[in-house]
Amino acid sequence: MGVSGEHKSTGPCDHKPERTILVSVGTSALNPRLYETELPANVRSSEWFEERALRAGLSIAELLGKGLQKDYVLYQEVRQRARCLARRLQQRLPTSAELDTVAGLQPAVRAGDRCVLIVSDTPLGALAGRIIGEALEERFGQEVRIRYHVAAGVDVDHPALAQDAYLDLIRVAMDELERSPGRGFVVVTAGYKPMAVYLTLAGLLAGARVVYQHETSRRIHSLPPISLMPDLAIWNRYFPLFDGIARSRGQEIDEVTFDRLVE
Repeated sequence: MGVSGEHKSTGPCDHKPERTILVSVGTSALNPRLYETELPANVRSSEWFEERALRAGLSIAELLGKGLQKDYVLYQEVRQRARCLARRLQQRLPTSAELDTVAGLQPAVRAGDRCVLIVSDTPLGALAGRIIGEALEERFGQEVRIRYHVAAGVDVDHPALAQDAYLDLIRVAMDELERSPGRGFVVVTAGYKPMAVYLTLAGLLAGARVVYQHETSRRIHSLPPISLMPDLAIWNRYFPLFDGIARSRGQEIDEVTFDRLVE
């Protein structure tokens, strides 16, 4: 499943984005504790959101698009949380892990920025992403444009089946970051840990700034840029080992290619 559930703000669609901000999204936006002081005492649990979405029979694409309005109660609950988080952002109060990191980027979010939210293909992942996306639009308005990418196949219960999904995630991330070479951000504060790992790899390959925020601190940490080009002398020295591993997986390495690279 490629890029899906796109939801745009009212900003100009033909303006070339100044930066691409990739965000790995978790489910903290559904945590009732975030809203205890601002919403009624009977704040809905994450279980309620999941059950409501499943009972309504809404697809992941519908949860991220206009289809969410088919269940008006669920839609209003999402909107209420988004507005609450946007207010907290405006007041510089803690929100969700993803939002706090995006809000703390330097340079700050500005007109033309394009924010791609990477969500898991689960009802909770999609709904949390929708809340994050609408909160960003509520807070920054036309300055930021929101796009969702559903990381299809990323399943914590079946990790062996997720390998192709993670490779596809790298390709998607690289394609997105290519739109703003050298100016992109990758936010890996939240989301499945394997998603964060592969997004980090894509960010380093693309020359983007990979950032995160530790749960005990509001400081934004930026990973140091490193070169991922291999030491070709080492590759050549241990070629029999790498070749054996590749062949065990039904692949082959062209030895001539390595010799030419080292020369």
